[in-house]
Amino acid sequence: MSVEPDRRRPCFGEITQQKILVIGDNPGPVAELCNVAGTYGFFSISATRIDRFEADLARGLIDIVVLDIEQPREASFELCQQIRSIANTPIIILTSLVSEIDRVLALETGADDYITKPVGMRELIARLRALARRVQWDRMELRGAGPTKHYEFCGWSIIPAQRKLFSPEGLPVTLTTAEFDLLSAFCQRPGIVLSRDQLLELTHSGSAGPMDRSVDVHVSRVRQKLEREGADSEFIKTVRLGGYIFTPPVRSFA
Repeated sequence: MSVEPDRRRPCFGEITQQKILVIGDNPGPVAELCNVAGTYGFFSISATRIDRFEADLARGLIDIVVLDIEQPREASFELCQQIRSIANTPIIILTSLVSEIDRVLALETGADDYITKPVGMRELIARLRALARRVQWDRMELRGAGPTKHYEFCGWSIIPAQRKLFSPEGLPVTLTTAEFDLLSAFCQRPGIVLSRDQLLELTHSGSAGPMDRSVDVHVSRVRQKLEREGADSEFIKTVRLGGYIFTPPVRSFA
């Protein structure tokens, strides 16, 4: 897994000095990933545990987590759940496990992307950059440099600038990065049938994102979280051979 370093000078708008935490049980590949990511403008930290980084994760000081853990197979999923319990930081699972059930379990435990080995470093960097753009855009919105709209539907309120969702009772509802992006895409396009390819494009910045199946998993998880708070099960309807449609009327506010 090697690549010629990118020696271009960063251009305006490129992602630079985003902080990546790479957790792995094989020092060689982890060090290689950190070194290559550094040539592309990322600041990488390697570790075998997250204990000493829990405070940084909770405070939002780490932009992306890459889990490169092979044995035992449950370790990545448990770590993913542990991270998700304290932060909404985007998570990539990098693994040689290729079965669909492993992919689905990874997404269900909160991963934003699932990459199987062997993988080219250029593809991996492209995925990192796509997630980094989302992190950067969120921060621009918080500083007032991006859109400040929020959306309301059936008493629910979603605030993209703060990446927050509130139930009709005003209670916060926790979503992963991918789940939040998916719901935001629906709220911006209510009443429109969106194919899986369109949803991948809208939620992964056009990168070589995860398989179509990941859209189904994220839609299912968003449905479950909304329904747990009393939402109508028909908020997100499946359109046979078409994709999905967000059915409630949505109002947007500046």
